[in-house]
Amino acid sequence: MVVSPFVFGSHRSDWNARYCAGRLQKFLTRLPKAHFVDAYAALDRHPRHRMLLADGGHLSLAGQQVVGDELLAVLKVMVTR
Repeated sequence: MVVSPFVFGSHRSDWNARYCAGRLQKFLTRLPKAHFVDAYAALDRHPRHRMLLADGGHLSLAGQQVVGDELLAVLKVMVTR
């Protein structure tokens, strides 16, 4: 299982995270047993102020829950195969 970077910060940080996530996902399509978790996309579906602590650099409990839910969904797929 590979989890995408999920940096939320400046525009450059966001661009790098999205770019790396896309490259990782594309690379992993060549590995049949690899599983990709796009944490960036999952977090990006929610307002940033809910996903981050006041310092803007660490995940809030809600952000941790979102990433945890994504991880759990992929783990369920992995165990049932």
